[in-house]
Amino acid sequence: MAMLQAPIHFHPTLSLKACPLREPRTSLQLEVQLVHNSTRQGQIENLVHRVTQLGLQHEIVDSAYANSVALCRYSPNSLVIVDSSVPDVQAGVLVGNAIASGQSLLMLHEGDMARASSLGGVNNVRMCHLSELAERLADLARIRGSNVLQVTASGIFGAIDEQDPVAIVCAEIPEELRPPYAVPSHSNYLRYATFADIDALIQLMVWFAASKHRTVSSYTSRTIPENALASHLMIVGGPQWNSLARSVYDQINLPIAHNDGDPGNSDTLFDRSTGEVWAPELRENGEIDSDVGFLAQTPSPFYQGRIIILFGGVLTHGVEASVKLCTAEHVWAHNHRVIESLTVHANDGFCLVFRCRVLSNTNVAPDLMTAGTVLAAYSRRQGQFSRVNIV
Repeated sequence: MAMLQAPIHFHPTLSLKACPLREPRTSLQLEVQLVHNSTRQGQIENLVHRVTQLGLQHEIVDSAYANSVALCRYSPNSLVIVDSSVPDVQAGVLVGNAIASGQSLLMLHEGDMARASSLGGVNNVRMCHLSELAERLADLARIRGSNVLQVTASGIFGAIDEQDPVAIVCAEIPEELRPPYAVPSHSNYLRYATFADIDALIQLMVWFAASKHRTVSSYTSRTIPENALASHLMIVGGPQWNSLARSVYDQINLPIAHNDGDPGNSDTLFDRSTGEVWAPELRENGEIDSDVGFLAQTPSPFYQGRIIILFGGVLTHGVEASVKLCTAEHVWAHNHRVIESLTVHANDGFCLVFRCRVLSNTNVAPDLMTAGTVLAAYSRRQGQFSRVNIV
């Protein structure tokens, strides 16, 4: 699935400030060079944007005015990313330097894989498309024992430092629908028995625990303390049972909404502007075949420097799938390409409506690059969501 991207105006100084993501954790001080040739057409503008989105501090080298020696730091903890504008002769020199020095090298191409044939068996050299950059960086990290660069599978959380407070806020099951042990006076009282979308909550908690985040708390929308609003907020579940979700949807002008079904029985999502409706699909025997979920991210309206991520869906499957979309390693590389095509500037946001398949009452982590998965996509600019097409 090819992504349509808004034009990017390149400025080598401003580009370093273009993305809110923090610098990824490295076990060595990584030195990144972007090599291009200004006399030939390439992808350097988009390359700078992508590298900045990954949080990498870098310098730009113009091979039209630098000799071959200056194109390499000859250091095992340096990374050289070669733009497709670099001629074959210079690219060959860079490959030789990388092999000799043990540095890591990524070479971009625009469909011509002729240069790749000479790279077979060279562990620290990789050829890739621009859209595969994050995935190839992760490959190099694994090959080099993770001492080159640790690229997390879930870049959507990249703006959240390990020391930043995170509050996960779920809907609260109405009293009349709770089991007996959800009552505090019960001898076997379970606090989490009041939480709706508990499967999605567990998925998030496991991811943050594995990522060594130290200040992650969970609440229902009725129990969240006021000081938690200064955290990065992960809001799980729809507005019927989640009062915080209702408030946030209105404040950020979320472009989609649930219908007015009874609590727990909402059966569609719809586009506020066009009225387009998305609903779960059922099999002939009444079992669910697919659900509709959505994922949205915006800057927090409550606290500067924090973000809000909304994990929603029509049924519980859609909600859980919106979390898996960000945390399942086998689909995140594809999903990241779709998401990053919707966000260009630091104060951007996005919203994605998608369909998730359900097999044996288990939802499948959605791959946004699979045909029919994305139902609607929105980019947020200057506080307003606009629907965009993803081809």
